[in-house]
Amino acid sequence: MSVQPRTCMSRWKETAGHGCGEDSDASIVVLGLGNVLLGDDGLGVHVVDRLTPRFDASSDVRLVDGGTLGFSLLEIVEAARVLIVVDAMALDLPPGSVRLFVDGELDRFLAAPAQRSVHDVNLGDLLRMSALRGMLPEHRVLVGVQPRSIDWRETPGESVSAGIDVACEKIRELITGWTS
Repeated sequence: MSVQPRTCMSRWKETAGHGCGEDSDASIVVLGLGNVLLGDDGLGVHVVDRLTPRFDASSDVRLVDGGTLGFSLLEIVEAARVLIVVDAMALDLPPGSVRLFVDGELDRFLAAPAQRSVHDVNLGDLLRMSALRGMLPEHRVLVGVQPRSIDWRETPGESVSAGIDVACEKIRELITGWTS
């Protein structure tokens, strides 16, 4: 069952798919997280930007640049039937490595005591808040990419850029599986 968002915050950068308001009923949400001023940390936003040409307003896919908005993203999370989040994550793998965590595996990964994200409010916090409100998306996927460095620069490093390409392909495959 798809839950409709109640309001739309102008801070969200909608890059494709449905806009804000009553028509915001895309059942698949791709949410890119990160700070584009911190090099590899901004990779989630870069993934959303690279996916944008693949989807238009008539698709059932909503691409959202979530930046580092934290709890402000709760409505977006709760409105999704399928939530695909892309973020830089400490995976203990070589830089640029991509790993998918789906549904229960994602829940277990985020429940680990170690902080896996560099953001003050992380994905685990958002999903726990959504679950407490009884509005957890039916399917949840984290596409985690191992960063090399989080420092002041506007572009990801070479190995992470290659990981961004892999992440985009994996997301396209996931979306195709859910829409065909």
